[in-house]
Amino acid sequence: MRKIEGDLTNLDLIQAFVAQYEREYDFYSEVAKLVAQRCEAITTENGIRGIVSSRAKSPERLEGKLNQRHPRKNYQSEDDIRADIVDLSGVRIALYFSSDRDRIKALIHDNFIVDRVKPFPETAAKHQNNRFDGYHGEHYLVRLDRAKLPEAQRRYGDSRVEIQVASVLMHAWSEVEHDLVYKPLSGQVSEEERAILDGINGIVLTGEVFLERLQAAFEARVSRKGNIFANQYELAGFLYDHLRDVMAASGPVEPVMGRADILFRLLQEAKLYRSEDLGAYLDNLDIDTERRPLADQVIDRILASNPNLYEIYLEIRRAVGASAPGDRSKGGYPSLEVVGSFLQKWIVLERFSRALLAAKAPSTRRISFPTTAILRRLELPEHLYRQFETLRRIRNNLVHGVVIPEEQLLSAADQELDDLIRELGSIEDPDVHEALRWAQSNEPDPLM
Repeated sequence: MRKIEGDLTNLDLIQAFVAQYEREYDFYSEVAKLVAQRCEAITTENGIRGIVSSRAKSPERLEGKLNQRHPRKNYQSEDDIRADIVDLSGVRIALYFSSDRDRIKALIHDNFIVDRVKPFPETAAKHQNNRFDGYHGEHYLVRLDRAKLPEAQRRYGDSRVEIQVASVLMHAWSEVEHDLVYKPLSGQVSEEERAILDGINGIVLTGEVFLERLQAAFEARVSRKGNIFANQYELAGFLYDHLRDVMAASGPVEPVMGRADILFRLLQEAKLYRSEDLGAYLDNLDIDTERRPLADQVIDRILASNPNLYEIYLEIRRAVGASAPGDRSKGGYPSLEVVGSFLQKWIVLERFSRALLAAKAPSTRRISFPTTAILRRLELPEHLYRQFETLRRIRNNLVHGVVIPEEQLLSAADQELDDLIRELGSIEDPDVHEALRWAQSNEPDPLM
């Protein structure tokens, strides 16, 4: 942004800043829209119900705010103003359920550069006669990561945006309270008006309690046997409810959902419409969901049980824009031939691990996606585990990742996977031989 130059009085400084801001208004509006689009995506993808809106602060409101704050702040420079006014670009996430604030917190930290988090209520700001503690929410001061932006948008990367997160009810009350108390148009607010606003705040807080009960009732309903998932929000509610007891034992950890929208579409293609249809895919989910989100884990198990869905799944990802932003014409995206070859060999490895698991640990009943922890139960040579772990990361980037492996890397991984399967075939173990023979056949799955 262009700096204000010259020696200015305080009033001149404010007027000059507002005049410059008017010229730059479209810039602040655009960066707010970009952040809002990302917030809209992460709420929808993760099955979080809410309303996302954005705005650049109007020049009139900015001037009023600066004039109001100047007696306390004593602005001496443009930098003083910019350090004080952090919401020139603003985004609001109005959640249906206030309990989703922790879920949004993790997603904001994953998707933006977070410079500051300001939690509310601020107990020190509570009016002495109020019975309730006012606004509940979090305000995040964020920036877009320039490295992840297309070149044409990188100029927006250093601009700060304030994301306000609270419930729909709390945002509505806050808007009324803010305009009446902090921006009075007809004199000082009376004690009677303050008491009424305080009472409404109490009603809003009570409303949030009932919304939490509504959310619990909603999750219980979608978990009932026979229920058909209508959308990704119902699916996400079911998965959170299913994992809640398991997560509780590990402490106050908020599970990361991942792409519930993609999982929902895959379930439709796999004809897994009901909560009970997912039973075989939900046993012993990894509670470290920051490393492996819930949706990714369930997707992996579904693909492992039905490899024919791989191609459909990748088409779903492309259709919803889940793959990395790349240009095939520049050679940045691997060819379909290399992708197909790698996945076909990976499917053999998946089937091999399940068949060998059935032989070595016959009590195992769930459908297993091959992880290093599972393979270590199969008594294979140590170096194969390290080789497998490298290939698994490449596979996960191809299937779930934001950054798709490039052609050269995937082609080398395809050859390494071929070598790994060949080495498995040389191991002198009847169970290994039989598992590999079955993995390369079309015979039924032993753990289905």
